[in-house]
Amino acid sequence: MHSEDVVAITVTASIPFRHSIAAAYESDTACAEMVRFLRDPSDAARRRLSSRSRARVDRYALDGYLPTYCVGRTDRRPAGLLPPRPTDSRVLGHIGGEKTFALLSRDFYWPHMYKWVRKWIRSCEACRRVKPSPSKQAPLRPLPAATRPWASLSMGFEFGLPCDSQGRTDVLVFVDRFSKMVYLAPVVATTTAVQSAVLFLDTVCRHHGLPISIVSD
Repeated sequence: MHSEDVVAITVTASIPFRHSIAAAYESDTACAEMVRFLRDPSDAARRRLSSRSRARVDRYALDGYLPTYCVGRTDRRPAGLLPPRPTDSRVLGHIGGEKTFALLSRDFYWPHMYKWVRKWIRSCEACRRVKPSPSKQAPLRPLPAATRPWASLSMGFEFGLPCDSQGRTDVLVFVDRFSKMVYLAPVVATTTAVQSAVLFLDTVCRHHGLPISIVSD
């Protein structure tokens, strides 16, 4: 996808779902007292608020039966007051802590939101796997072109595929760089280096001999 391509997703909550969200605020420790105050802004309800909440009470408002919070002092655009829940990576993608926080804070707010997002990102296996290295990378160099079949091959693992009848969810992939012919060897996540070498000998070398070079990440 090019940088200028933009995909916009508009999600509208159904009425029953919005009611279930409103009901959840009533039992959430971070939101319940403020929601009760917004519905009945009496002096007694104000006194039950924490000192931190009382200092920011003018930023809260009700949008129908859902509470909102104005994050900035100058930007009065309200954000949905949302108790912490695991973010859905299928919608947000794996975009790192700063971008995830920026995306969520456009429309949502909860106490200690930034720290919560950072902690959630650190627990995301996919985010840790694709996180760029802080050290300077060596310059990229093109691989020399393969001159004959199976003289040079690439190999790597693909994880998280649908489970087969033997409980295997991963695949060891061998690709001939000259002809693009592919061999797939089903494996489990705990496959060792020795087991991978045996698969290489049985799957590739038995048919094509030893290659001159192997490319792998």
